[in-house]
Amino acid sequence: MKRILFAVMLLAAPAALAAETAPLAKAPAPVAGPVIVQVGDSALTLAAIEQLPLRQSRMANPWSPDGALWLGVRLADLLAAHGLAGRDVALRAKDNYTIRLKPTDITGDEPLLATRVDGKPLDPTTTGPLMLLWPAQAEKVMAKTAPDSNWIWGIVEIKAAP
Repeated sequence: MKRILFAVMLLAAPAALAAETAPLAKAPAPVAGPVIVQVGDSALTLAAIEQLPLRQSRMANPWSPDGALWLGVRLADLLAAHGLAGRDVALRAKDNYTIRLKPTDITGDEPLLATRVDGKPLDPTTTGPLMLLWPAQAEKVMAKTAPDSNWIWGIVEIKAAP
């Protein structure tokens, strides 16, 4: 009986872990390229962003309903590295969609600033260069019991909010 229960728990584990992020054991090969985002006073490339501790999360979301492996950095880590920790911030997408986040939003749900999906950099012509994902909210967003208005793709600017 214990073996059966353990096997059932193992089979159920991936769904339960879908909402968590984990440190990445091996960093991906750096990608040379142009500046992709303005963070405060800094113009950053993908390689510069990925110098921060990388995290990964396997989850479904509105852009990948069947699930994908997302890789990126914690938004809080990026903000801290650029002098924006503890401040309200605005994230702007290439289509000018903008969200504003308070420090409690950022530290409470630990959003992931995704740089790659399934090992490849995000496509700048679609959802890239960066996407803000909320692993702790993924299941609720997919069940349509929570809004996805703070799930922003195509991020090109992160700055202190006025």
